[in-house]
Amino acid sequence: MDVTRRVGGSVLFQSMGIAVILSSFGAGLAAQAGAARLLYAMGRDNVVPRKLFGYLSAKHSNPSYNICMIGVLTLAGSLLLNLERPRSC
Repeated sequence: MDVTRRVGGSVLFQSMGIAVILSSFGAGLAAQAGAARLLYAMGRDNVVPRKLFGYLSAKHSNPSYNICMIGVLTLAGSLLLNLERPRSC
């Protein structure tokens, strides 16, 4: 990011910041969808309880319970986890 500021000034720096935010958002959505599909496959194969994890929505044919569960876990993790490391004495 420092290089973009030196090379292209403020405009390139801001546009790269927007690109990083959008790519992080897209990667997060892809990871959530992949985790929901993985849980569905495990439920379908009776590795985990089929009633909860092997459910497909009749209207949209997607694992809606798994998507909601992964979304809640992601929200809880983003609110509770801190990325800063505690300082050691």
